[in-house]
Amino acid sequence: MNARNIHELSKMTGAPVVWRFNDLNAFTGGCHYSNGCTNYHTGCGNCPALLHPSTKDRSWRNAQAKMHWLGQSRLCFVSSTSEIDEQLKSSAVAKVCRTRLVMLSCQSKNFRPADKKNAAIELGLPPHKQIIFFGANDLSDPRKGFSELVQSLELLKAKLTREQQEKILLVYASKATAMQVSLPFPSIQLPFLNGDDQLAKVYQAATLFVSPSIEDAGPMMLLESILCGTPTIAYAIGLARDAVINNVTGFIVPPADVDKFAEGIKAVVQMPAGEYASLSRRCHQRGIDLFSEKRELAEYEELFAELIKSNGNDR
Repeated sequence: MNARNIHELSKMTGAPVVWRFNDLNAFTGGCHYSNGCTNYHTGCGNCPALLHPSTKDRSWRNAQAKMHWLGQSRLCFVSSTSEIDEQLKSSAVAKVCRTRLVMLSCQSKNFRPADKKNAAIELGLPPHKQIIFFGANDLSDPRKGFSELVQSLELLKAKLTREQQEKILLVYASKATAMQVSLPFPSIQLPFLNGDDQLAKVYQAATLFVSPSIEDAGPMMLLESILCGTPTIAYAIGLARDAVINNVTGFIVPPADVDKFAEGIKAVVQMPAGEYASLSRRCHQRGIDLFSEKRELAEYEELFAELIKSNGNDR
């Protein structure tokens, strides 16, 4: 689906079109992630991702085509996070379209709290360990922040006593055959997780979930963990800016600040049991309040009603 297809769909049906997205591609000259580039603010051109950038290079032509076709369409852009919404509204393409923020939701019936020791036993994991869970499918992608995670874990180890170190177990889900990097704590690689029930069980068993991504629209794992009542440590990017609140759903730290990331993990693993239980309850409730399917459905119903009433023409 491209901008011209959307224009043709709008023209053929006469109906307003809602385009929901989870990255920047809809309003840039082609990039899904900007990597710090702000050329999309002025319609792209001089693209740093091209071998031979110029004022009117392919990125500029792509952005111009989007503005041409979308400007003739009855279209509403829908952002899924506040960060993407801010980026969208600062773009040249957004000036020809209506925009709206509708936060992502997650299936709360699948992701919910459970007894951590029982969940660990069901997974064959030691129930007495403090499990730090993370995803590890794209270890070579610098946006996923795996090298920063390793640095944070090394810093964490130096901040803990020997007794505290021995309680830590790293658990990761990955399609890779084996972890090629030496980790500072004992680790277990889970086999392929078949479905939400198995994935939820891992969140339920974990003491915390860590999301080291330094450029990401999501990840959805943040919401899944929070709904399971499992606190999250994340950098202040993407969905984390909306989902992670200090001492409510975990801890959020400046992007790529590996020491503060380590401090966030330390704060959770050193919490007294009663304080951790309160954090877990707040975490789950925040997930229900902000990221339920019912809330997302209601916001879309409101948007559709507005578009029908205005005939999709207001911007």
